[in-house]
Amino acid sequence: MAEKKFTKFFKKHLSEKLNELFEEYDYPLQACPEFSVPSYYGRNGIDIGIYSEKDNNCIVGIEIEYKSSPYQIKLNQSKFKNWVKNSAYRAGGLFHIIHSEANISQEKMYELIVDGYGAVSEGKDFYYEFYALKDIDRRATLKTAAYLLQDEWEFDARLFALIYQVFGV
Repeated sequence: MAEKKFTKFFKKHLSEKLNELFEEYDYPLQACPEFSVPSYYGRNGIDIGIYSEKDNNCIVGIEIEYKSSPYQIKLNQSKFKNWVKNSAYRAGGLFHIIHSEANISQEKMYELIVDGYGAVSEGKDFYYEFYALKDIDRRATLKTAAYLLQDEWEFDARLFALIYQVFGV
């Protein structure tokens, strides 16, 4: 899907807020918008990549699904999962942020969750979480990013569970 203004600025601001948080807690991690990793099929782009400069085989990817189709959401999940599973040395966690305006039915959402957690059950160092982004002011992307990291315990718990599983911090 074509990138919307909301997605463009939200991932920029969320990356900035994450980097501030990592610095505050002295985590050796960086968040980078428009992150990409080489894969068997070419470059695998991720909306936000969280990585450690010490180990480029460990990544937590954040995918923001705003005006997305069910096909695109599933494709993002599959591409990241395959990147992790195609090497015994990789570990990765995918954190899907799914906005209420994403074009996904309850049935497709169920499939996404079952497939994501099914892949986690297989082992192979792939982890998956999702967060349903409720109705927000789409013009206030900086405010939304700050709110999620400071006041939304569910967002914080799910994201940092992935960070712990992948990086051990």
